Amino acid sequence: MIEHVRALVPGFVEWLGPLLFVVGLTMIVALVPVASVRSAARRVDPTDHWTVQARFAHAARVAVVWAVATVPAGIWLLSTITIGPVGWLPAWLLGVAGAAFVVLVVARTSWWLEGTVLRQPVPGWSRFLGGFLVRLVPLAAVILLGLAAPDRLSSPWMILWVLVALIVGLALRFQLDLLVAFGFAARADARLSSRVGRVAARVHLDEPAVYLIEHHQPNAFAFPWRGAVAITTRAVEELSEDELESVALHELGHMAEPASSSTVRQVLQFVWIPLVALKPILGSLGSTGLVTMAVVLVGLLMVVRRFASSMEAKSDEHAITNLEESSVYGRALEKIYRIGFLPAVARRTTHGPLHERMEATGLAADFDPPAPPPVRTLIAATAAAVLVGLVVFLAPYVATAGADLSSPTPAYVALSLGSYGSWPLERLGQLADVEGDYEAAEVFYAAAAESSTEPDPLVDLVYVRSVLGRCSEAEAALTGLVEREAWRDDVAIAAEWVEWCHREWDGGL
Repeated sequence: MIEHVRALVPGFVEWLGPLLFVVGLTMIVALVPVASVRSAARRVDPTDHWTVQARFAHAARVAVVWAVATVPAGIWLLSTITIGPVGWLPAWLLGVAGAAFVVLVVARTSWWLEGTVLRQPVPGWSRFLGGFLVRLVPLAAVILLGLAAPDRLSSPWMILWVLVALIVGLALRFQLDLLVAFGFAARADARLSSRVGRVAARVHLDEPAVYLIEHHQPNAFAFPWRGAVAITTRAVEELSEDELESVALHELGHMAEPASSSTVRQVLQFVWIPLVALKPILGSLGSTGLVTMAVVLVGLLMVVRRFASSMEAKSDEHAITNLEESSVYGRALEKIYRIGFLPAVARRTTHGPLHERMEATGLAADFDPPAPPPVRTLIAATAAAVLVGLVVFLAPYVATAGADLSSPTPAYVALSLGSYGSWPLERLGQLADVEGDYEAAEVFYAAAAESSTEPDPLVDLVYVRSVLGRCSEAEAALTGLVEREAWRDDVAIAAEWVEWCHREWDGGL
């Protein structure tokens, strides 16, 4: 049916929506990750203290994470708003291409930031991109889950969707296995494994499996449900054996958490489900559901942050109390933050300020507590990107506001930008009807009926098919009208047209 519509409208209708999508997406990407990162990068002065450099480095990294996490939602919104049903490419295809474009731009920007600006020992571009993509797999799974959600909470598919969401949530626990599968992590050598094993034995814990993760930042992670500890290659390169031991003790502190804490961790890993259920919540509860979901989500995130902060503090305490010289842990922390350009003080982090963590080990920080990383640039870039999105969203409304409805141009614009549902198709059908072109009117009305669940297009479709003598097709449209619970008067009028059709074209019923 869309092919028939495409043959009846001007050429610009096919490419105007996709063009606006490409322009809007390009501007948003340029504003959020690229502008924010380059602005922060200009402030990273090699002559300043590392804490100052780390403030701006963190601001740039947040912009990258923000882009990865939020721009896909912008792609979905832009594609549903600006790509009409007669676009020269399907909305889903442009959406996938847009997502690939975002990933490449953000990955390249991050690679440039880490390697050129921060002088981190990043791998080559292809290797960096591979690691970037592997780490995006969990986010991609969550986004796809949200797109695949039913339209309404009452849908019979909702139960299956919730089960799949729970399976995805459980699968997210296997991120270490994902890195191993793609060659970005491997079991540590015997020397490192035995060293961590001896530390575990000293604090009366089972020997964990020790993994080495390929990454340019020094860090370490605990996977209590796997009984595993992972350390990055940069940490092994930069930290002394005593410092590595102290970091391992911190991670082993997570392994020693009580069963109740492990249970809470497992429950809290599903806090994102209300967010990806946005589509059915909006479809069933409207704005009320949206506000309720936002309140619940904010509350859950606050609980997660408080719980995580408590667990990190206890792991710090675990490392400090089990070291003969607790200041070793303080030196290791300072080195990790300094080498990795991590902010000594950060907003909304689950780890406390670096100077407080160092003081807890008995080691005084050699720097004054710096200010948290700035967010002005990110806020400005995001605000500008939102403004671009609003312009794209409002474009069809502005273009057709106050327009002469006796002209098909407003309907062409609305159809090409895909933001009016079946209205432009109905209007084009009405205009063709007035001009006596019933064949064209039938095409537009049928397409409008396909793109909408409202009964109105079917009333006109019954009429025009009756005029054309397609009585059986008019009867089918009448049946659809009844199924859509149209007004009784509309059904009666449509039935009269079907009767007229049979009398006029078939010689009576």
